[in-house]
Amino acid sequence: MKKIIHLTVFLAIVSALAGGILGYVNALTSPIIEEQKIAAVKSSLQAIFKGSDEFKEIVVPENGFISLNVPLDSNRIGSLSTKTTHPVYMALLQEIWDALGIKAKLILPYKYKTKGEVLKECRDRKLLEELVFATNSCGKFRRHGYRHCGVCVPCLVRRAAFLEAGLQDYTEKGYRYDDLSRSNSRDLAAVALAVKQVELLGINRFVKGELSFAEPNDRNQYLGVVARGISELEKLLKGYDIV
Repeated sequence: MKKIIHLTVFLAIVSALAGGILGYVNALTSPIIEEQKIAAVKSSLQAIFKGSDEFKEIVVPENGFISLNVPLDSNRIGSLSTKTTHPVYMALLQEIWDALGIKAKLILPYKYKTKGEVLKECRDRKLLEELVFATNSCGKFRRHGYRHCGVCVPCLVRRAAFLEAGLQDYTEKGYRYDDLSRSNSRDLAAVALAVKQVELLGINRFVKGELSFAEPNDRNQYLGVVARGISELEKLLKGYDIV
């Protein structure tokens, strides 16, 4: 019995000492490891922008409606309304680059524009019509054999944009579900619900707190792009007697 007690006490002491030593070593090495990680990231980023003392402009050509990606209903949060080019995310990324001394500036020239407005205002209409129908917007492109499904939110925004810009839609391979009136897509239902919410409650109540990050002037600009984006979708849905 005494041997068991002695062994237990011995092991407890060894464990305590080992834990203390590991904690001490970690306290000493952790800052060094973090500095090395930061230095490695900084070195990699600087390699991309090497050879210039001037700031490089990185253009992010996403339209404002998709960048904001305001949830169309209460179920479309998280991964269903991603924020990969959201103004807040872009601003934080810029802060990281600035802190690391990366001489690059993110430019979002269409942050106050809808997709339809971007197409309408294109200066080279001929080149636009040559290239745009081979582009991809679909969130389920690979799933449908590298073909647009036609009913996910990005596809609906695409189709609405062509309509707004007065472009006949010649998307390569067409849409897997071309006739919206025959679709039971949840995304389509969410868009229809958003259109009715804006119609009945107004744009401010639809947006709720999604624009709380913005200064007053920017907020009005963002509010406008959301309202016009919903309007473009409404025109598309009305063409199929959905709303």
